[in-house]
Amino acid sequence: MTFTQFGVEKRKVKNNVRDVRYAASLDENNHLLFSKLGAVYVNFHRPLEGKVKQVTIKRQGHRWFAIFSVERLFRSINRRRSTSFVINTF
Repeated sequence: MTFTQFGVEKRKVKNNVRDVRYAASLDENNHLLFSKLGAVYVNFHRPLEGKVKQVTIKRQGHRWFAIFSVERLFRSINRRRSTSFVINTF
């Protein structure tokens, strides 16, 4: 199952600003919240880096996995410090 709408957004609803959850989101206690399904505890093996765009739930054998697709910026390469080599073979 893939949930393409992920996260929480602040919206103005009837003169009040409140949090509106998408189809899937994370809370502070490492629970993955699914709309109309409920909450599932997630054991992260590394921290999430960047903004989560979607999550895919997959079953492999008897285990379940959550695959997060994130958007993040990469640092540009400093071309002045890069080194190139030319290797001639005869």
